[in-house]
Amino acid sequence: MAMALTFQISDKKRMLYSFLIGIEYAIIDEVHQLFIDGRAGKVTDVLIDSVGVALGICTLMFVYILMKKILAKRKEGV
Repeated sequence: MAMALTFQISDKKRMLYSFLIGIEYAIIDEVHQLFIDGRAGKVTDVLIDSVGVALGICTLMFVYILMKKILAKRKEGV
């Protein structure tokens, strides 16, 4: 995931890559659970994890935009 965040890429691509990596991790985790006694890999768990990844990305972008606005207002006031 760090690789997707370090290259000079647009915010949209960064969000897409982060989302895809999060989904990939969720799928790998559920496949892994198929091989563990007492655990089950479920598609619904992948969907729940995907929603969590999307909400995390949205929250981060909200904070990022909010901070940019706050810093811009401070810069105007100085």
